[in-house]
Amino acid sequence: MAQYARALSDVGAMYSNWYGQALSLLEPAAGGARSTPATSDHTNTGRGPGALRDTRARYPVVIDKPVVPDAYIDAIPVHPDPVTLSSGDRVVVPFRFWRTQALLLTGSIDLDYASALLARHDERPIPNVQRRATVHIYAPNYAGTSVGPIPAVFASIVVANNQFCGHGYREDGGCLDGEFFWQYRTSSHINHLFKREVWGIQSELAAINFDYLSPVKAVQLQEDGRISLTALWGGASRYRNYRPTPGELRFVSVTPYPKRTHYLTRFRGQQLDTGPSEAPFDPTTDHLYLGEDTSFGSALVAANFRPESWIYYGDYGGVVDIPPP
Repeated sequence: MAQYARALSDVGAMYSNWYGQALSLLEPAAGGARSTPATSDHTNTGRGPGALRDTRARYPVVIDKPVVPDAYIDAIPVHPDPVTLSSGDRVVVPFRFWRTQALLLTGSIDLDYASALLARHDERPIPNVQRRATVHIYAPNYAGTSVGPIPAVFASIVVANNQFCGHGYREDGGCLDGEFFWQYRTSSHINHLFKREVWGIQSELAAINFDYLSPVKAVQLQEDGRISLTALWGGASRYRNYRPTPGELRFVSVTPYPKRTHYLTRFRGQQLDTGPSEAPFDPTTDHLYLGEDTSFGSALVAANFRPESWIYYGDYGGVVDIPPP
């Protein structure tokens, strides 16, 4: 019995240490960042620094469905002709994704800042009740997609949706919301090229570190060896159960580069059950760090980003209806 009690005590100590360890992600370590980048392009052929590039060019891949059958994903048709990227890789469209985990931090930025930024792309933000523009920071870890497994972190601005009705993007008699891709980072080279050359998103390469298996949920983004974002939802440990997303979630992805495009995005899956509303950002348990000496962090700081609420998706999949070029 004493041995059993000691085992329980050890487990309790392990859980109590998780939160403290997660807090250590908040500030950059002395002497530089210390987290390990997550990347889907791990290839070790033993042939030096150019091995990854050579391998990618010799073995272009087409990934078109999950390994384990998924009725929702498998029912989405793909175009029979792959798209060839500048690297030589071949990918299929539309963009399908599955077995994805993601932390979503909703916040807001100054309305005037958002209006000036979006005006250059013929878009406009939707003012919230505080007369600010809503911004979503997504941190998805895709186990599988049409371009392979990919980590990503991006910030999007919710834009006026009435213009999308002309493109047929309607739902329940209204128009779907639009998400303008403002800042996008990934550590997958293939995804980076796909976003730029096919989707039309101005992607940049960066290192990404997720912590989604512990009771708290956290993500860290690094650019040029400097931490640009740490988002930590410490309050997630209060929630244990998951529930289905409210049906199929739909929005229009709006991309500015090199030309403005609108693509329907739809997905469904499981999310952490926080009750009837999103979990509010609690400064006593939750933390957000933005590196002002980095591109991603400085953009959010300049726009006066304020965190507001959290959602965590434990498993979801869907499609972005990108047509062949």
